[in-house]
Amino acid sequence: LDVTQKTLLKPAHLKRIKNIKGPIARFIYHIADYAIYSNRKRGLDGAPMHDPLAAAIAVYPEIGKYENLCLGVVTKGKKRGKVIVQDGEPNIKFCKKVNTESFFELFIENLKKIAS
Repeated sequence: LDVTQKTLLKPAHLKRIKNIKGPIARFIYHIADYAIYSNRKRGLDGAPMHDPLAAAIAVYPEIGKYENLCLGVVTKGKKRGKVIVQDGEPNIKFCKKVNTESFFELFIENLKKIAS
């Protein structure tokens, strides 16, 4: 979520989506427009791209910067369920940073392909 909270769909992206023809693009446009509007009420300058960014990183890993970490989960007490970094052999590749510009180019170009 740290990375996706920084990858915000903004009105400038929305303008580009609005120019894509077809029912799928129109549907995405309306969802995105509402997401930007509702997130503005929460003080965000756009809509976080949680799921689209996760999918994009899986297909285009080169848009991210990663660190190998050993993560665990607290199983007892008040912090039960919390994910923590712990000592040990790395068991996950953690995405620390994303090239946001590249992500949105890929997102919009792939939307154009799907819409056509």
